[in-house]
Amino acid sequence: MHTLIESIFKKGKGYARLREVKKAGINPYQLQKLEEEGKVIKISRGLYRWQEDILAEEMTEVGQMVPKGVFCLYSALAFYELTTYIPHQYHVAIERSRKITLPAYPPIKLYYWSPKAYQIGISQLPLDQKAVSPNHIAIYEMEKTLCDVIKYRSKMGADLVRETLISYLKRKDRDLEKLLTYAKLLRVEKILHDYLALLL
Repeated sequence: MHTLIESIFKKGKGYARLREVKKAGINPYQLQKLEEEGKVIKISRGLYRWQEDILAEEMTEVGQMVPKGVFCLYSALAFYELTTYIPHQYHVAIERSRKITLPAYPPIKLYYWSPKAYQIGISQLPLDQKAVSPNHIAIYEMEKTLCDVIKYRSKMGADLVRETLISYLKRKDRDLEKLLTYAKLLRVEKILHDYLALLL
């Protein structure tokens, strides 16, 4: 953290109050801009948390709060940088038969999926590949995530589906064969073909 506003968050161990920002002579607009960029999140009225530096730590905490939970949908899309949308809560899938009590913070949305939908495409990925001993999280592979997005397209919106597919098709590490395999397993193959026909 090198700017004045970042130093305020650093002093507060990742937290800052609006009055502290104003007291330092910083225009609240700068705080709003950081919030729009996803670097800062508003926890409650007048209280903010620096998001960028603590994301890895918080995702690890969420993984511990939701045993056998798998990051999905919006959280997975953001992780893979397939969308410009910044989720304000963590999206985690668990098996339908499980019951979990969530804490008040951080905000977590649970998805109760069938064993088949839950078990397909789980990957254990490091949060920081440069670290000597990086923390790992359970997250669905890109291709599985795209199929889930298509499955929930009526709730997530056609624009998001289109954006994520375009972003995916531009990637060098895309695996269309795997994408089609997951689409068939999750019964969204025809819909995926329709989208691909428009984009390819």
